[in-house]
Amino acid sequence: ADTDRVVDLIKSRGGYVNLVVAYTPQWASGSTDKALPPRDPNDYVAYVRKVAERYRGKADCIGIWNEPNLRLFWGGTKSQYINQILVPGLRAVKEVAPEMQTCGPDLSSSGDERGDWMEPILNAAGPMFDIFTHHQYDGDDKVSGRVREIEKMHDLLVSRGYGNKPFWVTETGWGNEVSATKRAEMLRGMMTEMSRRPWWNKLFWYDSHSEHGLIPGENAAPGPSFYAYRDIIAASPFAPTPAEGPSNPPPPPPTG
Repeated sequence: ADTDRVVDLIKSRGGYVNLVVAYTPQWASGSTDKALPPRDPNDYVAYVRKVAERYRGKADCIGIWNEPNLRLFWGGTKSQYINQILVPGLRAVKEVAPEMQTCGPDLSSSGDERGDWMEPILNAAGPMFDIFTHHQYDGDDKVSGRVREIEKMHDLLVSRGYGNKPFWVTETGWGNEVSATKRAEMLRGMMTEMSRRPWWNKLFWYDSHSEHGLIPGENAAPGPSFYAYRDIIAASPFAPTPAEGPSNPPPPPPTG
């Protein structure tokens, strides 16, 4: 019900929905550790199939798992992830809703994401991805450092013949190690660097509601990063017209 509500709201505002299907409930793994693989991988694949059926015509893209190269999010082996989760999951989406795009693999830059993970993923499932997605956090905690690492990942995809496919950074952000004002500055910098690279198509800021997010708490007022993000979007050639936008836009940032 929660997902239905969120998807319907996003689509009513003309948004793009990227669903990432991840983690294992206790009944499927026998453990409270959500990162462990299901005892029967077919349970996961069946759920992906149901998600694709339910959100066909609403969700635009479905991703298979999140940051599998980090133990925090995947407790099985690399082979299990690729052969039991990723490949059959991608196949299930295409069988149920061939018009939906498949996204992934959402590797974290905090692991050995290129040689150790992306290479075998491309060997097994490269042609099955419509969009390549990546999470970038390391890079000397500077915009330039992160962009350099993003370019390395894209260079790998190009070298393997996938330079013609969209490339998204579906997570990046800074935590409380920098001030709220500095986080807004970093956001503007990342968005500017993306606009200079035609192969870099989308940037998702992580996250929306948290002490270091666009809105620093569930009932808090928007922070500086929110307004930076809003203004960049409004100035872009893809901005919605006023008739397409929300009927209750947020207030302008406080002055003084």
